[in-house]
Amino acid sequence: MLKSKVLKFLGNDRGSVAILFSLSLFVLCGIASLAVDFARAQGTKSALQQDLDATLLFVGTEFIRNASAGNPQTVGETYFDGLRREKQSRAPATVSIEQPDNESFRGTATARVKTM
Repeated sequence: MLKSKVLKFLGNDRGSVAILFSLSLFVLCGIASLAVDFARAQGTKSALQQDLDATLLFVGTEFIRNASAGNPQTVGETYFDGLRREKQSRAPATVSIEQPDNESFRGTATARVKTM
């Protein structure tokens, strides 16, 4: 009697769609959350790039106008902190500006974006 019930249970396929749907739901939720986190990271990267470009243009302009404008790192940090738009995330950003020669400036900006 137990053997026939086990065989009947194994042969039953009426709930197979529900099981497959429930298993695939975890995968779909994971993919959706990865997509959201990736979009937030790309938005933050784009906002940082815009802010860094504006900061480097400002620092270059200040040093063209006034040769004794000061340290490019200090001038750049002050301007960058004033731009802090934080469009996509509330991630605190840091900026590093260096002057490799008398005619150019190079900068990097970094921020950590927390996942949802």
